[in-house]
Amino acid sequence: MERRQLSPLADPVFKRVFGEEKEILMELINAIIGLEHPVVHIDYLPPELLPESNGEKTTIVDVRCIDNLNRHFIVEMQLVPQEDLQKRVFFNATRVYGRQIGKGINYGELQPVYALCFVDHVLYHETERWKHKYVIINEEDPNRKITEMELHFIELSKCRKRKDINFTDPLDRWVKFFIDPSFVKKASMESTFDYPNLKKAVKLLDE
Repeated sequence: MERRQLSPLADPVFKRVFGEEKEILMELINAIIGLEHPVVHIDYLPPELLPESNGEKTTIVDVRCIDNLNRHFIVEMQLVPQEDLQKRVFFNATRVYGRQIGKGINYGELQPVYALCFVDHVLYHETERWKHKYVIINEEDPNRKITEMELHFIELSKCRKRKDINFTDPLDRWVKFFIDPSFVKKASMESTFDYPNLKKAVKLLDE
């Protein structure tokens, strides 16, 4: 009997692939954000964001890491519609940002925080856009931005209807991995398939 391939959207599978394989996670981060200085090294951090006092809320994210430039990254997969999802993502990002420095340390030591959230439902019904990036902008001059924190939301449910997925585009490749892993598995058997991290991610689904 052929084994059923696991879905990369499932919580334990997502954490296994991206929460334990640094090269795969770095490629995903770079594909989503497109940083001027790409991520070349990361260290995983505990997913629990513990309260600093008894009255605070404990939150847990799927994957959290820091790179060699001390930039922080939170990566999550959300399958079920959740009330106030954007607020929760923002809350977690601000908590990470605010805890970077302690008493007596200069604010200049603060480094950006990037929160990346995949959702398998529709967040914004009024637009066909499937990728949404949030930064703080000057309302009177949108070209002036505070980029110390970025929130990225990717609606996989809309991607399922896309007919323009370009497999040569790094982000589109990972989107295809999430929404149609069997296609990526079949493609990875071809000699022209030159994406080792994607190939490894597909193999992990059969682990």
